[in-house]
Amino acid sequence: MSTIQTETLTEPEMMAYCFGFFDGEGCIQVVKARPKRSYTVCIRAFQKEIAPLLLLKSVFGGVIYTDKICGIKRIYRWEMRDRKGMHWFLKNGLRYLFCKKSEAQSALNLLNLTSARGREFGRWKSVTDLELSAQKVFYDQCRNAKRVKSFLLDDDGQSELRVSYKIDSPK
Repeated sequence: MSTIQTETLTEPEMMAYCFGFFDGEGCIQVVKARPKRSYTVCIRAFQKEIAPLLLLKSVFGGVIYTDKICGIKRIYRWEMRDRKGMHWFLKNGLRYLFCKKSEAQSALNLLNLTSARGREFGRWKSVTDLELSAQKVFYDQCRNAKRVKSFLLDDDGQSELRVSYKIDSPK
């Protein structure tokens, strides 16, 4: 089992590493919640090695599950479902995320919309038609962001999106 040496990383470096790992291996989904009439956010990352997921769990919280693919290969899944934790993760991750930035923004908008509802008599208030239509907008935005990314891949699965950036050198 591999380990990740994190003792020498500063907090900003740790955040950059964790969000960078998530940007490549993670998944932000806005899914239809059934049987309710609403949408919910799901944040996950998958990996064959458990070490990076243990790091995500120690930094952001969440739970690690063991799944099997076709009953043969073992794969680990880190998942975050805590509403406050997801809100913090998405809000703070926007500055680090590159590939999943638009999905993170849509999911954060949905969380901001649904967190305002609160409880009524010990139960979550039911979703109004207006809230449901607003939630669907963010659901569609997240789906469209994923479609655009898959459209930019060529036949070999390589990205045709060319990225250039400039790093300012310290003066």
